[in-house]
Amino acid sequence: YQRRVHGVQLMRSFTSKGFVKEQYAWRHYYWYLTNEGIEFLRDYLNLKAEIVPATLKKREPKRDMGSRPAGDDRPPRLGRGGGFGGGGRDDYRKNQPAPDAYAPQFRGVSS
Repeated sequence: YQRRVHGVQLMRSFTSKGFVKEQYAWRHYYWYLTNEGIEFLRDYLNLKAEIVPATLKKREPKRDMGSRPAGDDRPPRLGRGGGFGGGGRDDYRKNQPAPDAYAPQFRGVSS
């Protein structure tokens, strides 16, 4: 409990100095580093200027989930309602009709 209180007090101090922005919602605190906070921590922790928070690094563009790498010989997935790889239930039913011998019987609950 005491560590949490120390953490909250530290972050409130950082908020008053402009190093973080504070947001409080549903009994939870959220803090976001400002550029001044990043510079302060860099100086305090003796970090190089090349070291940046992961949230500020440029991300690689996301790969399209439907595309596959070249040379992948797996068939495309069938998703529900035309999900990945296309083809929903209706397409499946059209491609493979039920065999002639298939005759389901539905029996209700006897009273």
